[in-house]
Amino acid sequence: MRLELDAGNTRVKWRLLSGGDAGLEEVVVRGVFAHGGQFTDVLWQQIVLPDAIVPESVCITSVAGDALLQSLLRYSEAHWRQPLSVACVTPQQAGVKNAYADCSRLGVDRWLAILAAFNRRAGAHLVIDCGSAVTVDLVSEAGQHLGGYIVPGLQLMRRALFKDTDAVQVAEGVVSGDCGPGQNTNEAVNHGLPLMVAGLVAEAKSRLASLSGGPINIWVTGGDAERVLALLPEGAEYCQDLVLDGLAYCAYRQ
Repeated sequence: MRLELDAGNTRVKWRLLSGGDAGLEEVVVRGVFAHGGQFTDVLWQQIVLPDAIVPESVCITSVAGDALLQSLLRYSEAHWRQPLSVACVTPQQAGVKNAYADCSRLGVDRWLAILAAFNRRAGAHLVIDCGSAVTVDLVSEAGQHLGGYIVPGLQLMRRALFKDTDAVQVAEGVVSGDCGPGQNTNEAVNHGLPLMVAGLVAEAKSRLASLSGGPINIWVTGGDAERVLALLPEGAEYCQDLVLDGLAYCAYRQ
């Protein structure tokens, strides 16, 4: 059994996998919780494993800082008797060559999503993560990471409007495939923000097509993925665990 964790800026996703080759494991149990920047045993006690199961390994990808990693390391060694395998970014891995001259500057969550996407299917890949930020990465059919784009996420853009525009104070809305021009301020915001993301994706796809020429796979993950999926190009696939899936292909530091 392998316990996998994805620690983002605001929450932790986790799952326990049965044994097997990469891509063939089964999810035994999974969960998600907010961390709020408080890294104590109480936080990690939210990882509730089936009775009598102790993970054989504990793997994590984290963009939440060293304090989280040290806290989880202490908890893992005390409760599961396991060290912590921490995913890292490398110049080349699992068929993908990193575009960054200094690979350590690429977010590990982006790297893992890229590795998972590339190893799912042949072709070029557009990898979209809709979280606190929206990231869009382009990968050629040969496995060359071509770089990407980073813009604020939906909630961050909404908070920016609330902070700096007194007249634009609207409730969060449900995003659907119909994002026509808003007939009130609430609709204008809730339709406009996801359309900004959709426009970025459409432009990124066009640029990837000019560089690749072959079929393009579009993968979407992250907390806000389902809010924008209906607005993305035809064939875009929602992958709940794309970052966690990348843990099967990455290199680790311990």
